[in-house]
Amino acid sequence: MPFLTYTKFRIPGGDSLVAEINENLEIKYAEPPNNKWLYVLKPLLSAPGHETSMWGQILEKPDTILIFTEWKDQPWYNSFRDSKEYTDVYWPALSIVDVPSVQTAFYPSIANLHHLIPMFKYFTIITCYFPSSISEERIRQISSGKFSGLHMKSRGGKSGLSNVHVDRPHYHMPARMWALDPEERSGLQMKALLWLHFWKDPESEEQFMRRKRSVGVYGDESLPVKEEFEQRLRRHECQEIVEEHIYLVGINLGDV
Repeated sequence: MPFLTYTKFRIPGGDSLVAEINENLEIKYAEPPNNKWLYVLKPLLSAPGHETSMWGQILEKPDTILIFTEWKDQPWYNSFRDSKEYTDVYWPALSIVDVPSVQTAFYPSIANLHHLIPMFKYFTIITCYFPSSISEERIRQISSGKFSGLHMKSRGGKSGLSNVHVDRPHYHMPARMWALDPEERSGLQMKALLWLHFWKDPESEEQFMRRKRSVGVYGDESLPVKEEFEQRLRRHECQEIVEEHIYLVGINLGDV
């Protein structure tokens, strides 16, 4: 089961990192933009157990970068976090503005996400916060295949990767995973559910959001899909919903 880390860090005003990342969005994998970032990211990308990393700007927070990393398993990540390179190089550099945030999760699927994200690039991370006391039964209900995301179909055949239909605005099924560590929100410890939705582009996402979904006992009422999705989450104890959009590009160290 792939182990994932989502690391968010802020960059100083005037840093060209965002512009240089975004220039490479049509490239599957690109080298970090300059020697400083090559040096900073080398410990991560060369760490034992590291599978792949991608990064991009969070569109709602122009000064914030997300590094998405897939590891062979959690012990490999733990070893990296305990390493001298992490302590002396990687973490201090990401902390130049303030302390970064890291969310970790197991992706409960045989399909590695890094095979999907480079194909799609643009996607939404919807983070749903629940009380840390949420019951195991409630978690099972929300994790069930019957509890759908914003959309319920792939953009293609069974795998979602072939027989692409141009009239669908989204690709693949949404990817859902629970963060392993509690997170403090407004002074309270919360449990986070990360829900990734893959879109063709922002215009297609906007188009999809204009759709409605049947609700009610007899399905004789309807709500916009986003409103229905959020209401359903709140009926299952969700306290806060944070939506972030991002374009990702793979990070490649080349011959360094």
